[in-house]
Amino acid sequence: PADDLVAYSAERVKGGGCGLVVVALAMHERGRTRQPSPHEAVNIPAFRVLTDAIHDAGGKIFGEPFYYWQVFSPPAPAMAPSVRQFGHGGRAHSTRAMSRDEIARMIEATRVTAANMAEAGFDGIMLHVSHAALIQQFLSPWFNERDDEYGGSLEGRMRFLVESLRAAREGGGDQFAVGLRLNCDEQLEGGYGPDTAREVVARLV
Repeated sequence: PADDLVAYSAERVKGGGCGLVVVALAMHERGRTRQPSPHEAVNIPAFRVLTDAIHDAGGKIFGEPFYYWQVFSPPAPAMAPSVRQFGHGGRAHSTRAMSRDEIARMIEATRVTAANMAEAGFDGIMLHVSHAALIQQFLSPWFNERDDEYGGSLEGRMRFLVESLRAAREGGGDQFAVGLRLNCDEQLEGGYGPDTAREVVARLV
């Protein structure tokens, strides 16, 4: 995180403007994007500057990490539950189906990221399960056409989410808040809607 992000975030808290700052983060290996990433331990001291500034101003801070198309993936095609082609942002995108080993590496990246966030002083993590990002794709019957334990029924499609939440809890520890940002309606023919989203939440509670 750059100095301007630290100053801007702390200013939001000063004077009671807000009590909780949520910062978008990327889970990726070094050099893949310029977005701030706690996945690499070398970045922990810089994130500590950010969290200290928020705490000194009287606030709390969560990180909202997401898989950056995707953490161990080449630029194209991106790793995903299944092979898909779709348009986004005026461009055509294609995906390839992840192996079980790649899924395991993603979940381990979540654990490492949460552990580094906790060490850096974050108060919690909010997993990004929206905007057609990877965890939402696993939930989606449109994106997820797998026939193994990570697909099929809602229980199968939720498995990646559940294992990611458990990894975040293991990495962050008992005093670290773990939550998620859930897209409740894909507004996509063949995708899931509010009824499925409610069932997802009910199964997680």
